[in-house]
Amino acid sequence: AYKTNLPADYKRVGQEAFARSAIGTITIPSSVAVMNNAVFYGCTKLESVTIGSGILEIGGSCFGDCNALKSIYCKATIPPAIRCSESSGSFPFNAGMRIYVPHNSYNAYTQYTSLSSQLPIAQTNWYGYKSYIEPYNF
Repeated sequence: AYKTNLPADYKRVGQEAFARSAIGTITIPSSVAVMNNAVFYGCTKLESVTIGSGILEIGGSCFGDCNALKSIYCKATIPPAIRCSESSGSFPFNAGMRIYVPHNSYNAYTQYTSLSSQLPIAQTNWYGYKSYIEPYNF
């Protein structure tokens, strides 16, 4: 597994950009607003992800089948749009996984909100991941 950082001028990470690669940890810069569907799908060695504060949208199955994923640090103070259903979502439902969000934004991430179509994908909210979310001081 290897560690990588994306260039600071990235704006969008394309569909399946890193799918099935040997990434172990990655930092997504704050310049990235959109991560498309299945960007890290099947990255079985991926353990830790840091997502910068500029993220607005995380596509469906972005981290699908990332069975080793344990730590997600999402620095956005406003929860980005994600997909989440009982069976699948932008993130996996790994036992022991934690999603760390800004301390002052914890309530925004964990409250139930209705569907929104203000962005290209429906925001089904983070409520489905409530048991995984913890406040964090970045």
